[in-house]
Amino acid sequence: MNLGHILRRAARRHPDRTALLGRGAEDGVTYETLDGRVDRLVSGLAQLGVSPGDRVGLLVKNHAAFIETSVAAYRLGALKVPLNTMLTPGDHDHLVSDADIDVLVAEAQFADHCTEMDARATHYVVVGAEDAAFPGETHAYESLFDSDTTPQSVGSRDDPCALMYTSGTTGLPKGVTHTHHTWLSTALSLKTELGQQDGDVTLHAAPLTHGTGFLVESTMLVGGTNILVDGFDPDDFLEAVDTHGVNSIFVVPTMIYKLLDTYDADDDDRDLSSLRNLYYAGAPMSAARLREGLDTFGDVFIQSYGQMECPMTISVLDHETHRRAAEENEQLLQSAGREVDTAEVRLVDDKNEPVEQGELGEITVRSPLATPGYWELPEKTAETIVDGWLHTGDVGRFDEDGFLYILDRKKDMIITGGMNVYPREIEEVLATHTAVSNAAVIGVPDDYWGEKVIAIIEPRPDAEIENATLRDELEATCETDLAAYKKPKEIDIVTELPRSSYGKVRKTDLRDQYWGDSERNVN
Repeated sequence: MNLGHILRRAARRHPDRTALLGRGAEDGVTYETLDGRVDRLVSGLAQLGVSPGDRVGLLVKNHAAFIETSVAAYRLGALKVPLNTMLTPGDHDHLVSDADIDVLVAEAQFADHCTEMDARATHYVVVGAEDAAFPGETHAYESLFDSDTTPQSVGSRDDPCALMYTSGTTGLPKGVTHTHHTWLSTALSLKTELGQQDGDVTLHAAPLTHGTGFLVESTMLVGGTNILVDGFDPDDFLEAVDTHGVNSIFVVPTMIYKLLDTYDADDDDRDLSSLRNLYYAGAPMSAARLREGLDTFGDVFIQSYGQMECPMTISVLDHETHRRAAEENEQLLQSAGREVDTAEVRLVDDKNEPVEQGELGEITVRSPLATPGYWELPEKTAETIVDGWLHTGDVGRFDEDGFLYILDRKKDMIITGGMNVYPREIEEVLATHTAVSNAAVIGVPDDYWGEKVIAIIEPRPDAEIENATLRDELEATCETDLAAYKKPKEIDIVTELPRSSYGKVRKTDLRDQYWGDSERNVN
C-alpha cells in the first residue's frame, strides 16, 4: 500500500476533522482540505520534474509544509529526505550530495544557509518569504498548488519512500532506506503500543526529522490531530495539553528533565487529564529521574527502544510495567522493556552465536519495521544485516522475565585494566544523586590502565551544592555502589553537556576534548 492512502482514507472517513494545527496551519486544516492540497502539490512537484525514485529534500522545521510534502512524495513514488535543521551547511553538503537531491523544499530562513552550502539543488521550493535569495531556481511553495489535476498514486509496499540519515555521532551519516511497508509497519506498531484512539491529539515538539515524525502517520490512522510547534517549552507544552486535550507527545529524556526541573504541580492548576503518553526514547533515562517523573505526572510514561534502521519499537516498557516497577521493582525502570509483537530479538557474541540468558551480547532484530539497507552502501548493508538479522551495535542482556537491558553502544565500551566497563551502568549510579541532572562517562587513553574512566556531570539548574562537595559525595556513592575497576578516576562538573540536535549527549565531542591527539583502539 502507498503511504499516501492513509491520508486519503482519513479524508473520506473524517472530512471535517482537524488534521493539522500549528505552524503553517494556524487556523487548523481539515482532512478533506489537506488531502486536496496534497493532490495539487503532487502535480506541482511533478511539473518540476519529480518522478518515481527521485529524492525530495526537506529543510523545514515543524511546519505543515513538511507533512504536505512528505505525503506528496509518497504519492509520487519519490523519496522524502528530511534534513535536520540544526545541522551546519557543511553537514548538509554531505546529505544533499549523497542523496542527489534535485528539489529542495526549504523555509525562507534557510536562504543564507543554502547559499553557504557547496552542494546545490536545481530547484528550491521556498516556504515563507517569496523574495528569499536561494542559490538556484526558486519557486514559492504556494505556487505549486495552482494545478487542479488529481494524479494517481504510484509505488507499492516494497518501493522506497524515505531516506533517513543517521545522526553521524560515530562517523559520516548514513542514509537509511525505508519502504512504504516498513514505514506503515512502524505507524501500526506505534498505534498499538501507544494505544492511540479515534480522534487522538498528538503534539510534535521534537523535530519531525526524528522520532516524533513517525507518529504523524500513526495519528492519521486514527483520524487524529497533529499539532506542530517549533521546539519544546515546558510551559507551552502544559498549556497545549490544557487547551487542546493533547493525548501523546514524543520526547527525549532531556526534555523530561527540563519539564521536571521547572514544573510545580502544587502551583499549577492546568488540566493535564487528557495526557496518556509521555513517550520517551532516543537516549537512556536515569531510573532516579524517571521515578521522579512518575511521582509528578503519574502513569503516563512509556518508553521504546529502536534506531533509525528499525524505528521506534524494537522493545517497549509499557505503562503497566512502569507502575509495577515504581511499586515493586525499581530495577525494571532501567530496562528497555520487552520485545514487541512485531520484533524478534536475540543477543549474539562476536562470532554471531546466541548467548545464554543473562549474558551480554549484541542486540540483533528481525522485524517488518527494519530497513532493507543503506543508501548506496552495499558493503555496510551486508555488514549490518546478516541472514535477515539487523545488527544494532548495541550491547544488552535479557533477564529471566524477558526484559531487555541495554548496557551501551558496542563502540562505547571502555576497556580499563583489561576489564570491560559499560558507561551506562556508571551513569545510572551517578544520576541517583538528587543534584545531578545528567551524567556522561567516557574512557580516556591512559598509559597505565589502557583507558581510565572519566565522568562528566551536569548538575540540575536549581542544585544548591558546591562543586567540590558534589564531587566528594559522588565519589562516596561510587565507592559504595560500583566495583573498584568501574569507579571513575576523575569526576568533572560542567554547566551543560554537549548534545546533538536530538538531545543525545555527544560523547564524540567529549572524547575530542579529553583525548587531545590520542587515538582510541576500538575492537
